[in-house]
Parts: sequence; C-alpha cells; structure tokens
Amino acid sequence: MEYVALWLIFGLVAGLVASNRGNAFSSGCLWGVFLGPLGLVIVALQTPDATDVERRQVVSGHSRKCPFCAELIKPEARVCRYCGRDVQPVRQTETLAAYCRQYLRENRSAGSEKQLRRNLVRDGWNPQIVDEAITEATTVPNP
Repeated sequence: MEYVALWLIFGLVAGLVASNRGNAFSSGCLWGVFLGPLGLVIVALQTPDATDVERRQVVSGHSRKCPFCAELIKPEARVCRYCGRDVQPVRQTETLAAYCRQYLRENRSAGSEKQLRRNLVRDGWNPQIVDEAITEATTVPNP
C-alpha cells in the first residue's frame, strides 16, 4: 500500500514539474505514476514548450513581440535587438489589454471576465492594472 501511495506522489510531483515547464500536467502524471522516480527524471529533463513559455512572458508583461520580426523584446524597448527597427514603447496596460481582447474573443461564456481577472491576479499581476486592462479591452472605441 505504501508503494502505491509513493508512486502516486511521484505522479503528482512529475505532473507539477511538467506543468511548470509548459508541458501537459497529465502526461507528467502518467510518466511519474508508471515509471516512478525514473519518470520524474524524464519529465524534469524534457524541453519546455516554447510557445507556452513565450505566452507566459507576454501575458506576465515581461516581454512583447516586435511588430516587425515577431521576436520577444522588452516592453520598454525603443529598438528591436533582433531586427534593429524602431518600435514604440508600450505601457503594461496596453500589452495586457491586447491579451485580454484575444482571451475574451476566444472565451465568450458568461463569467469569462471574472475568470480572466482571477487568472491574471493569480499569475502575479497588480489587480488595478488588470482592471484597467479588462476595461480597455471591453470598451469598444467609437468611430
């Protein structure tokens, strides 16, 4: 019985490690449950999911995409370090509002704004900045 509990713990830990690296929690759990400590090592050595890591950097406000070459740059950057083109610095609220607009377009269910706010605050965003960004994202500009 103790072995079963130990293997389940390996499964949960492997799932958490996989999730933090941008990979699927369920696949990490399966590796951990079926292979135990070896599965945990395999999950820890997997390469992170680049698109998820990039998305997290953009959502957290630590980076943004260059409008010319689509590489990640700092929000305060005036020149892209990859293509050398001049870019306008962006306020955090504008970057977050763009993400909020995309999220709300994809998730049109009732309560999606509350869920979005909850997720962003949980990810470490300042609640005031989150509220400003959601308001900006949901406000339709007048022509």
